[in-house]
Amino acid sequence: MGHYVELQVTRSDAAAPADAWDGSSFGLTFTRQPRIGELMLFDQSSAIEVEDYGTDSRGKLRRDLISDRASAVERFQRRLKQVRAALAWNIEACRMLEAFGQFLAAIDWPYLRFETMDYRLVRVAEEEAHFDRELDFALAALDSDAIARTGRLFGGEGRYTPDWERLLDFCYRPVYAAGEDRIADAIYRSEPRAFDSPVCGTPYYWIEDNAPGCLLGAYLPRRGALTIPQIIRGKKLLDLSPAQSEKWPPVEESLRALAATCYDRVKPAEARKSFEPDELARVQDTLLTRASPLLAILDSRQRRVARRLFRAMGFVGALKV
Repeated sequence: MGHYVELQVTRSDAAAPADAWDGSSFGLTFTRQPRIGELMLFDQSSAIEVEDYGTDSRGKLRRDLISDRASAVERFQRRLKQVRAALAWNIEACRMLEAFGQFLAAIDWPYLRFETMDYRLVRVAEEEAHFDRELDFALAALDSDAIARTGRLFGGEGRYTPDWERLLDFCYRPVYAAGEDRIADAIYRSEPRAFDSPVCGTPYYWIEDNAPGCLLGAYLPRRGALTIPQIIRGKKLLDLSPAQSEKWPPVEESLRALAATCYDRVKPAEARKSFEPDELARVQDTLLTRASPLLAILDSRQRRVARRLFRAMGFVGALKV
């Protein structure tokens, strides 16, 4: 797998190394280099010294980032407007950040931790020092102005501030060659590969009992898969009355279960796995049964919206509303 940093949920803010094996922590994302989505959760006050595993009696220390979840979510939401403006040329990246923030606000784990042990294993002291300097700078730069010159950033006259050019270079260094070829330059030159730069790490989708990681996967946008933010937006579009809202919970429960199934079928680097016809029929029947009390009291406008939502979920022509 290589050497990664990872975002975790944890039960404790202690400086001791986290231990996923006892259920006190679980990985949410992993990535070769800190990404802007994870860094938005922390600031310089989040840095703590942690004792490494497997060191001698002198105890080598490393720096991780730890924050209570409530403070991390507040930082994320406060920074989101500016980050969205800086990445406005990439609509998918903005959608990913929005869904990432919704997930973090929805879970109930008390602490978030950005763990760096695996990343540091093969680093010499000089590389670690450089990493820590750039990490400190990036955490501060997130609260600095992003735009130096207004206008279209992707192939236009708009420009980032020097702080944000350096921040983006730190977050997207693995995607671009060292030296002068920075992501900011690729954005200014309107290079399509700029759209391939992720804004957060890959979810820990393969650990079967990692409920937080699996739930994150059901939140993040993925082409061809139903997601929880789509369900939330769908309810808003229906604009239910109080009486209709009473019929909504069974529908949402079924749709969220389906979102988890869709996520399981569309994992990174895998082609979409379609439902078999008989399996699709069972899913449709179950969903229609749970939704029928609500469908019966929708007005004509809401029925049109419901039909569009069902089609967007992949039930093309399957559910008659």
